[in-house]
Amino acid sequence: PANRNSPIQPTAASNSAFDDLIAEGDKVVAYKTLTGTHSGEWFGIPATGNLVEFKIISIYRIKNNKISEFWGLQDEITLRQQLKGNRRD
Repeated sequence: PANRNSPIQPTAASNSAFDDLIAEGDKVVAYKTLTGTHSGEWFGIPATGNLVEFKIISIYRIKNNKISEFWGLQDEITLRQQLKGNRRD
């Protein structure tokens, strides 16, 4: 589902795809590709309406069948390039 507070909203024609999913011990690692529309301000870049695609790595610690901790990284360089081009601001 879309996060109303997120500046990147999934579109009907796009999705979050799992490129890889690894579970070991109490951790699950998801390597994902997110495609969506830049619909809100992101680090000072006003909404562009651009369709963007970038990678995300999410690490979850599971305790009692629930997510107890979360760490995440996203490819913000690729995202910024898609929103602004290669300009240096």
